[in-house]
Parts: sequence; structure tokens; C-alpha cells
Amino acid sequence: MEDASAPGMVAAFDRSADERTDPDLITRLVADADTRVLLIDADRAPVDAAGALVLVPVAVALDVAAAIAVADAALPAMSERFAFLGRRDGVAVLLAAVPGAAELAQGATTDGGPGPHPTAVRSVTNADGSPITNAAHPRPTAWASLRVLHPVLAAPDGALLLEAVSLARWMVDAGHCAFCGAVTRITTGGWARTCTACGREHFPRTDPAVIVAVTDGDRLLLGSNAMWEQRRYSCFAGFVEAGESLEEAVRREVKEESGIDVEHVAYAGSQAWPFPRSLMLGFRAQARDARTAHPDGEEILDVRWFTRGEIRAAYAGDLDLLLPGKPSIAHELISGWAAETDSSGPGPAAGERA
Repeated sequence: MEDASAPGMVAAFDRSADERTDPDLITRLVADADTRVLLIDADRAPVDAAGALVLVPVAVALDVAAAIAVADAALPAMSERFAFLGRRDGVAVLLAAVPGAAELAQGATTDGGPGPHPTAVRSVTNADGSPITNAAHPRPTAWASLRVLHPVLAAPDGALLLEAVSLARWMVDAGHCAFCGAVTRITTGGWARTCTACGREHFPRTDPAVIVAVTDGDRLLLGSNAMWEQRRYSCFAGFVEAGESLEEAVRREVKEESGIDVEHVAYAGSQAWPFPRSLMLGFRAQARDARTAHPDGEEILDVRWFTRGEIRAAYAGDLDLLLPGKPSIAHELISGWAAETDSSGPGPAAGERA
């Protein structure tokens, strides 16, 4: 199955956006025993023992929400935490934004991976006093972050998790109107908020960012960010500024970070990435004069020209160089270029600096 995160790929998960116009959609799906819920705490989601994404029945989601409400009474009502993600194999899937659930379930871990099983949290009970959850559908105890899960999930679940984390972060952060400060209410199946005072509609925000593979014949220019290990290199990237076209953003970012003027800018694919709420737009571009390459000295501390042989060796583990891994769009840009055939014979010496 194709990876939905790869540039240009179409997700195998059906968002079923036409259903969002039903004003009773969430109420109806919450009452449906077949509905499944993806719990999201920041960028974390429940996983099973094999590391696969876990979808729970609505009753379990309500149980978890009630448990975290004990710890944080300021959280909104459950009706303001549900959103309709779409359908997987015809089954409706809801998002439940449950900040704090992972800590209550297992205790926080430093890397976002599954942690120790905790003491139990408070349960909600049925009218007869019996627990809502049961042995067939227990509360999740193991959680993992998007960064840990995304490289290993199959296409439908990878697309589902990206969508859920992106939407959940907005749902938690956008509880008040940006214009007047009044409380907003969830509408359109969780994909919009309406201000209770001024009536303005608010929608999930997406910030476009460009990421560029810069070439000079059979060489690829990569940069090392000041926040990375010295041996880590990647493509040049940055956010699109107000009033700027994507092509203009490509030229500006590459010039600012590497000193290179580029031409022949060509779109190569995209990838959603909710850190903080980005849509990464991939491009390839050619350097006008490779001799002008130099790091900006602040964000980028080093720039280097690499041959295809070096990139292949790095991904094979035969070169002491750290490159972006799957399924990032940076990996797709770099590995896609490296898979092509050289056009001009042997390249420069290994690891030549600009």
C-alpha cells in the first residue's frame, strides 16, 4: 500500500467532508455503537502492543474524558472536544481531543513513546453502577507520539493520525474568538468554530512552508541547522511570508540560508506536518552559480555539495552523515534525487564544502 504521507500521495482514508454539513452529525455518531474514536493528547495517540493505532468505542472516549476532567476542571464540555474525521472502511471515526489523558494513563515519557502502565484513573459508571468500559474495550494504557508512529503506520492510519493531531491542536487552542475574545462553539462536525458573541466563523489554520532541494548538475546542496548535530544535513526550508508566492518564497529562503540564487523552480509534492500547523510544499531548483554558496551563520552553520554516490552511501549506513528519514518530504526530495542517474560522469570529491 502506498504511503499517504509521501509527496503527492492521496490518503486512503475517506474524510467524507459532505457529511460535516449535518448539524446533528456529532450527536448522531456519538450515539452509534459502531462509531470509533481516535483519542489525541497533544501529538500522542493510543497504540496496542504491536505499536498499531488504537480506535476505541465512544463509551471508552467518554470514560477517558471524564477521568481527565477530574484533573482539569477548566477543560471544555465533551461536545466541544469531538470532531468528525471521516470514515475508515465505511466506519465513522471521531476525534476526541483529550489533553492530559496520556499522563493520566501511563505517566509522561521523554520521547513520546509508550511508557509504564499507571494506576487506574476514575471511571464513569452506568446507571446500575457498573463500569462503562469492559474487558473487550479497556481504556488505552500505551500512547506514542506522531513522530514515533508516522514512519511506521500504513497509509490509512498515517493519514488519519496526521489529520487528527492537526485538528485536535486547533480545537484545544481556539476556544475563544480572535476578534472579540468571546467563547466559540464547535460547528461543521468540528471543522469550524462560531463566536457566541460576534458570530464570526473560525477555521483550522494551516501555514504554508517551502522546502527545497537545490541542485547544480549532479550535485545537491544541503545545509546543517544550528540546532542539529554537526553531521546532520537536510534541504532548505522556511515559511511563506504574507503576499509572497511559493516561487518567491523558494528563492528568498534559499538565498537567505545558503547565499544561492536559484532558477527553474519546480513543484515536487507536499506533506502536512502539524508542528506547529504546517503544510510543507516541496520544490526542486537549480543554482545559478554554485560558487556563491555559504551558510548564513545563524540558522545554518554549514552548507555542502553532495554527490548521488554520497547520498546513497549515507542512506546505506556507509557514510558518517545523518539525513532525513522516512516518511518526511525532505527524505523524498533527497532520496528521489539520489535515485536518478548522473548526467555528467564522476562528480567532485566526497563531501565538498561550498
